[in-house]
Amino acid sequence: MEDGDIIKIITSTTKIEIFEETLEEMLLIVFESSDSLTGDFKHNTLMTYRTLRELLTAIKKRNKH
Repeated sequence: MEDGDIIKIITSTTKIEIFEETLEEMLLIVFESSDSLTGDFKHNTLMTYRTLRELLTAIKKRNKH
């Protein structure tokens, strides 16, 4: 996926809904995978989870306006 593809996804309402669903699925996978990790791997996975969650929250807030 190119950088421009993400911008195209974010500017299309239908694609935003699909993007939200994909992010929610990614959040679940990342969070579940963190259980089996330790140390830096667990820390980095949880930081990824936090970043994805913040992105999803920002997209949902933007869509309400």
